This record gives sequence, C-alpha cells and structure tokens, in this order.
Amino acid sequence: MKSRIIYILTIAFLLGVPSEVYSKKEYIPKNKGVILVLSSYSPDSRRISTFMSAFEESVLGNGAKYDVFLEDLACNHLSKCDEWMERMEEIMDSYENLYAVILLGQEAWATFCSIEESFKDIPVFVCYGSQSGIDLLLYDDSSEWRPLSIDFVEKLQMSKNLGGQLFKYYTQENIKLIQEFFPQTRNIALITDNTYGGIVLQSKIAQDLEQFKDITLIPIDSRYLSVDEAAKAVRNLPDNTVLLIGTWRVGKDGIYYLASSLKNLIDSNPEVPCFTISGTGLGSNVIGGYIPDFSYNPNKIYQQIDEYYASGKNPEIEIIKGQYVFDEQMLTKYGIKGYQLPSRYTTINNIQQQLQTYRQIITASVIVFIALLIFLTIILRVFYKNNQLRKKLQTNNLELIEAKEKAEESDKLKTSFLANMSHEIRTPLNSIVGFSTLLCEPDTSTEDMNEYKGVILKNVDSLLKLINDILDISRLESGRIKFNFVACDVVSICRNVMVSISPVHKEGVEYKFKSQIERYDLMTDELRLRQVILNFITNANKFTDKGFIELSLEVKEESNLVLFTVTDTGCGISPDKRDKIFNRFEKLDEFQKGFGLGLAISQQIAMKIGGRIYLDEGYTEGTKIIFEHPITLKDNDLARGGGYL
Repeated sequence: MKSRIIYILTIAFLLGVPSEVYSKKEYIPKNKGVILVLSSYSPDSRRISTFMSAFEESVLGNGAKYDVFLEDLACNHLSKCDEWMERMEEIMDSYENLYAVILLGQEAWATFCSIEESFKDIPVFVCYGSQSGIDLLLYDDSSEWRPLSIDFVEKLQMSKNLGGQLFKYYTQENIKLIQEFFPQTRNIALITDNTYGGIVLQSKIAQDLEQFKDITLIPIDSRYLSVDEAAKAVRNLPDNTVLLIGTWRVGKDGIYYLASSLKNLIDSNPEVPCFTISGTGLGSNVIGGYIPDFSYNPNKIYQQIDEYYASGKNPEIEIIKGQYVFDEQMLTKYGIKGYQLPSRYTTINNIQQQLQTYRQIITASVIVFIALLIFLTIILRVFYKNNQLRKKLQTNNLELIEAKEKAEESDKLKTSFLANMSHEIRTPLNSIVGFSTLLCEPDTSTEDMNEYKGVILKNVDSLLKLINDILDISRLESGRIKFNFVACDVVSICRNVMVSISPVHKEGVEYKFKSQIERYDLMTDELRLRQVILNFITNANKFTDKGFIELSLEVKEESNLVLFTVTDTGCGISPDKRDKIFNRFEKLDEFQKGFGLGLAISQQIAMKIGGRIYLDEGYTEGTKIIFEHPITLKDNDLARGGGYL
C-alpha cells in the first residue's frame, strides 16, 4: 500500500496535476465558497495527505464549486491547548465566505467542542475524531489530573450543522474478549502516553470499567513514568494481569518515542498477554482486540456539504463501527482456538498477506529499478554521442577549435554529473535490491521483514527526493519555474519554519528566532522563501551538536533589503570549502545525510528573486549564512506574480 501511494504521488507530480487545495491564502477566491480544512498536526503526515488527495478529487470531479484551504493547528503539546483554541479562532476570523469547516484529528475536534459557539451557523464536519473526549477548558498539567470522559455526540446533539464521521473506543467488547481468552484475569494494565488521545482513553476506560467490579485498572501512564519506569512497572505486574495498549507516542518530557519503544515495553514481561483497544501495537507481540475502523470516506463528507447547500438537508454524524483484528502468530502462541474467536474478524501475519506484501514491495522495487535504468541509459547515450562529436571535431579546421573546447567542457560537466548521480543513486538502489532479496528468503523472521520493508521504503523516499531536487534545480536554471509573488508576513513564515523543525531538535542545542518586529509584509514567493530558510536551518542542524542555532530577521528599508540570517555554533566551514558549498553535490561531510543540492537550489532561488546568499566570513564561532531579499522587486513581470509551472 505504501509503495502504491508513493507511486501515485510520483506520477501526479511528474504529470503536473492541477490542484484546488491551498495551504495558505495564496489565492483570492473568485465568487466561490470556501471549504476550510483544520488539521491537528502537520499536513505533510500520510493520513492527512491521503484524506486531502481524495477530498480534492471529489471537489474537482464535481465541477470545482469550492476553493479548499488547509491550515495546521500545530497541536503538538497538550499543555498548550489554550493556544489551540486561540489559533482556531484566529484562523476562523481570517476567512470570509466560509461554506464549511472540516476538522481532521482528535485535537482539532476537541478544540472545536470547547469553542463551538465561535462557529455560529457554519456547518462543521469531523474526520479522525473520537466520540469520547475531555473538556480542554478544564486542563490541568499535573500528573494527578483525571478528567471525566465526555460523549461529544450527546454534548452537541442540539447542533443541526454537524456532520462527518467519528470513531469509537469499545471498552466492553475488549474486556469480554479478554475474559473469553483468559477467564482468570483480575487486573488490566492500561498503557497510555502524554497526548490528548492517551488521556481520553484513560478517562474513557476508567469510566467503563465501573461496570466490571471484578476487574482492577492499573494505569501505566507516560505523563508521570519514564520509559525505564514504565518497563519496570510492566515487569512487576501481579498475576492474572493483562496488558491493554492505548497510545504510546509521547513521553512526559514531550519527546517522541522511537517506533521500537512500545515493542520493547511489551517484551519487558513476555509472560503477560497483551491486547490493543486502539490498534496501536499490532504486529508487536499483541494478540489483537476490537479496534476502531480508521478507513474514512472523504467523498461522503463532500456529499454532505453539497446536499446541505443544494437541498438544505442537515448533515449527520456517522459513528464508524469497530472490527476484530488478531495476530495469527500470537493466537497460535497462546493456544487460542477457533471456537473462541468472534464470528467476523481479520488477521495479520498470515502467509497470504505476507506474500501479497512481498509482491507489492518487489513490484515497486522493480519499477524504480527500471525507471533508474532508463534514466541512466539516456544519460550514457547522451554522453556517448557527445564523446563521438568531440572526436569528430578534432579533425576539423582551426575555425572549429573554439567550438571543440566548449564541447569538451560540456563533456566534463556531464561526466561529473553522471559520476555524482551514479554515486548518489547507487547507495539507495543497492539497499533496495539487497533487502528485497532478503525479503524473499524463506527463513526470514517477521521482525526482520518489517525492518527490511522500512529500509526499502526509506531508500525509495530518498530516491524520490533526489529526483525532485534535480528537477527543481534544472527548472530553476532553465527558467521554467514562475514565481508566485504575493504579500506575506515573513515573521510568521520564520516562526512556522522553526516550529516545523521541532521533531529533529537535538539535546544540548538551543533553537532561537530573533526579530525586532512582530509583523512585516514582503512581496515574495512564500513557498520558495520557506524552502531557502529550511535549507539553511537543516544544514546548521546537521553540524551543530551543542550551543545554539538562531534564525534572525532584519529589515533595512534604507538599503531596500530584508535579511534572513541563520547562525550556529557548529563545526564551521573551512576556507577551502567556502567557494564550493553552492556547487551541486558539494557536501562538507560525506557521511552526513543529503545530496548536496540544497544550497545550490537556494542560490538559484535567490538569483531569480534578485537577492543573494553569502557567508559571513568574519564569524568564527560556527557558521553564519545570510540571504538578502529585496523589498522592492525590480522586474515588473515578476512583481505581478504568476502560477507554478
């Protein structure tokens, strides 16, 4: 499935599929209603991208009657839930002609339920939200906070403008399943983390367990337990205890856990059977459970919006039914018989599913390999023809000497390009081919298979990024990209970039943003400006292990310039490398990730805008790189803006 999504997105990019979805207000609606999509987390996540692609198809397939805008609420930390509400209200106030609002994610849904009066008569549709929740207005950052579970559907039952799809956590079904498989169970150890979803699950299950007087709840909560403390609690669980997985993604200090952290936690006491109520942990020694079905239908939400305005039909909230899912290997391990299983269920880790997965991965790998082979063949053919031309020019008269020298120079550049491309492609390609071969080995364990699949997909992503970067720099140099210049608040852009890199923060490094002004509107291409700044900060993050990384903004109206400066306390750039860092494939450290194209692309963007990028050679504590952006654009054609090619 992952390979299929990557393939579809790649084809769509290469064909230049038009889109009616805008991530910011880059476009002024022309007599169209606006559908605003509010996402809990980064719109780049796979779940949000999948929903937006399907919803966009529905919009375009029905005559593009609406313009769709996507906004990120950045609901990363529950302790900042008051900021979620403020941001949602600010976003709502900034849009006019709103026809509908779509909420993606539990945090966005809960935020709306806390400030529903701000939406007035605007129809609201929810997706990826749960029926159960908690009141964010009562948030308490202490680890002892035990909020009451709220049924949002009952709370908002008087609303006539509420539709979409909600999932539900099925406590009773899972308890009955546990008692069927393990009748001696007296304790349920619930694993939850420091997220909104974790607290919702804990409050919901604690309330539902009041109906089971013979069952005691043992919370294992990352809000007050570290990973080691949680593992110790699992090891010391009393007899007749079953683990129930809720969520396990964020620790008490706000740090995201590794994917293997939950499996390690479960394996700390392999004698205790483990179930899941949310689907988290499936494939990691979890028997299974009755879990929500997270397959949503974006087209159904579009139909509800269309019907609301076409016929005045009030939307309705649909509660998505759950499903029984079991790990076939774990059923065998615990000797669970077929008659103990419910009438309808699905399984993972069975032979047929694995074979289907292998076929998909191998098919995707072969497609990528063939595409790369064709690409290299074309380059080699061009190289061969140029080499033949060079030999012919050697026999011509003196009038062709200058043309011959230019051809030789072109030949050297192509040879260098081919060598670099061959080197950059070979590493991920070898990984794809090697691990695909390992997947076909009959004695490969399930754990190793999952690891190999992850390596293959990671290298496929690397190849796609390399090709996208090469296409970017090629189109920039050939002038086939038009810049979309609009007035943008560059202070907000800088802050958003700093927020976007928070998942890759390093311990011991302070990340700072400095600006003397709170807002400054600049005529620029927001997407390309963000790309340049992000390239600077990403490079600084690679080579800075302690100290700070600072992004600063300075406006010099007397010089008609806005300066974007990134300063770090990393290893710095040696004098012999300073003149080469803007070359293609130039890397300070060959062992660092990346292809050496970021600064080359940034340099081309700066030149197209009419600015420049340079190093402050007087700074000796690390690296300071500066991007000078003109306030007034000289090229009138560029100033009028335009669409992307």
